Order: sequence, then C-alpha cells, then structure tokens
Amino acid sequence: MAKLYNFNRLIAKYSAQCAPITLVTASEGGYVGGKYVRGGEVETAIVGAVVPFSDGKIYQSGGALTTKDRQLYMQSPITNPLTGAKVKYKGNLYNIEQDTNYEDYADAYVYSLKWVKALSESDGGTADDEADNYQQSLSDLAEVTDD
Repeated sequence: MAKLYNFNRLIAKYSAQCAPITLVTASEGGYVGGKYVRGGEVETAIVGAVVPFSDGKIYQSGGALTTKDRQLYMQSPITNPLTGAKVKYKGNLYNIEQDTNYEDYADAYVYSLKWVKALSESDGGTADDEADNYQQSLSDLAEVTDD
C-alpha cells in the first residue's frame, strides 16, 4: 500500500553531507575466558536529516525544549532508541528523548534529540567547537556584567 507522505527526497536532500551523524549505543558485556568483561560504547555512522525545532514548538513546550535541541529524520529505524542511545552531530552530544514512528503514514522515523553537551576534541568534537564555546562563554559573561 502506498504511503500518504513520501519523505525520501526531503531526507536525502537535507541529510548531513558535510557533518557526519554518529549513533552511540551501549554494547552488552559478556564472559570472555571465564571473566566478565563490561560492555562499551559502539559508534555507528548513520544517515539522516538533523533539523532544529520551530520557534513555536519550543515556545509551546513550556521549557522542555531549547534552541539547542534538534529533530532527527531518518528513512530507517533505530533499534531501541530510548535505551540510552546518543547522537553525535557537529561537535555536540544529544540524547534521544522521543521516537515517533510514522510507518503507517510515511516512510520516515522522527527522533527528538535533547542537547547534552558540547564535545571536546578528545570526545569527538573539534578545536573549532572549543573556540566557539569559549567565545560564547565570553559573550555570556559580558552580558551578565553589563546588567
């Protein structure tokens, strides 16, 4: 049966071409040679479109959403997205807070991403991100001292 909405072209058009999207999931631990080995994090490159929430949606959320939060549109689902999965994108780390399955109506899976922190270079961010964060901190400090 044909879907009511076709998002394939839009997702392909707005998919992150210059900045990769990385899905971070926890791997299960297990016994190796009779000793338990803890699970670690598994990073997987994914394809999707990361877009900001609209100003109206942020306003209507009553503070639950901020301008740093994003939505991730994908053509394929993420397995167990609400069990601690994270997304790295453009030097920032996001938690997946909500998944919306439009499988009956459209060919898209939509995930709400809650901003956690800016990543340092050792976490997968870039030196430019650190410089931007420093400049933003200086700007915030200047605003506070001007009041």
